Order: sequence, then structure tokens, then C-alpha cells
Amino acid sequence: MITRRELLSGVAGCAGAATFTSAFTSALAPPASAFPGPDTVRLEELASTGLADIEAQVRVVSADQSELCKINRDFGMAYRLRNLTMRYKEPNKLRMEGSIGCIIVNGSMRHFKVPALKLSKKDDMGDMPGKRYTLMDVGLLTRTALAGMQSRFLRDEKIGEIAARVFEITYRGDESVRYQIWIDPRTHVIAKRVWHDGAGKLKATFLYQEPKQVGPDLWVPTRIEIRNTEDVVAAVTAYSDVKVNQGLDDSLFQIA
Repeated sequence: MITRRELLSGVAGCAGAATFTSAFTSALAPPASAFPGPDTVRLEELASTGLADIEAQVRVVSADQSELCKINRDFGMAYRLRNLTMRYKEPNKLRMEGSIGCIIVNGSMRHFKVPALKLSKKDDMGDMPGKRYTLMDVGLLTRTALAGMQSRFLRDEKIGEIAARVFEITYRGDESVRYQIWIDPRTHVIAKRVWHDGAGKLKATFLYQEPKQVGPDLWVPTRIEIRNTEDVVAAVTAYSDVKVNQGLDDSLFQIA
């Protein structure tokens, strides 16, 4: 058997040890095509497909209004409803309704109505796509939501037991928000989402946990944990009785 010293000596006599070392390590390295490059990993391939609408029962496991307010002033409103029914229809239509009130989002328009708290508020969130409600808020990406996004593959990274793919997301024509997401290529569920404002300041971190299969090739997370800028758990919600593609009527999302 040729020893390592003999091999190095022989090569040194011909072309020099440095040349051999470079050639040897190059030969051992896998070809560049073996690793996904920034241009070969596309977020569109990881989007949930065939999802037109979704309905679920949502239970607020915990909610600390003082910690939620550190994310932004209105962030805690939905968590005042406690147990509620969430309905979403593509594109950008949301209704969250509980025993004490409801929140409706339709495009840029939003309406909070909680009679028990004497709260009724309508506002227009404007044209910025980053302010629109999408299923990314519950840990899913759809092709409709991706239409207004720009994405950049960053790296592969393990998060728990998930070999996730990490992307940076921005919106065309909207510099007010930026996300990093860790997405599971097996279930197409977002495992983690980090929210920054336009200046790069951390706003919140979302952890999407306990995914459950609800249809052919369609998974949804059933537990969502929200951490504020101080990495404090501000709220936890649990999702159950998930139904998809029921043909939800547009009238559910009308704002008078």
C-alpha cells in the first residue's frame, strides 16, 4: 500500500505538493451541482397549491396584552376574542368571529367590532401589500400571496427536526416590511417567520408547530407561538377542526 508520505513525495517531484493538494481536494469535493444554489431553489416550488379557502376553530391558549402591544398597538385585538372561528378566502379575505365580536379584513379594508368592549373601528390599510392579510400569518404560502413578493434563497438550516430552507421575503413597491422564513420542504409549512420593519428593526418572531395533514399534499400548523422583540412569548394559539376548500361565500367578508 502506498503511504501518504510516498504519495506526497512522488507528486512533489512532478508538480509540487501544493499543486497536488489543490487537485486532491478538488477531486474529493462533490460537483457544484450537488448543492442547491441561490438560483436553483425557488420559493414558488414550496408554496401550498390548490388552497382556495380555509376554516378552523382557534383557541387562544395564552395572550399577554402588555407583551403583544410591544409588537404594535393593534396587534393584540384579535386575541381579545379568545375562542373563535377563523375563515380565510383567497385573496386577502379574512373573518375571525367569536362570542364577543369579530374582525373582518377584505383587501385593504379592516373592521374590528367587539361590542362587549365598546370597540368598533374601521380603517383602510392602504395599498402596501405588506399590510395585507395572507395565509403566511398562519404558516402557509399560496401562489396568490407570492404574486406580490420578491424572495431570495439564503441557506439550508436545521430548525428542531426540520431540515428547513431559509428565504428572505420583501414586497414589490413596499419597503415597510421584510421577513425571513424557514420552510419545511416536506410539508410546505412555514416552521418559523421573523418579521422586520423597513429599517431592519425586529418586530416579532412566529413559530408554527405541530403540522397536521388536512388534504392531499396539504398540511397546516395547529399551534402558533408569537414572541415579541424581547423574545418573550406574547401569545399562543391552537387550531382545530380545520376544513379546506368549502367554497366560502364572499358575503362572509363584506364590510358595510
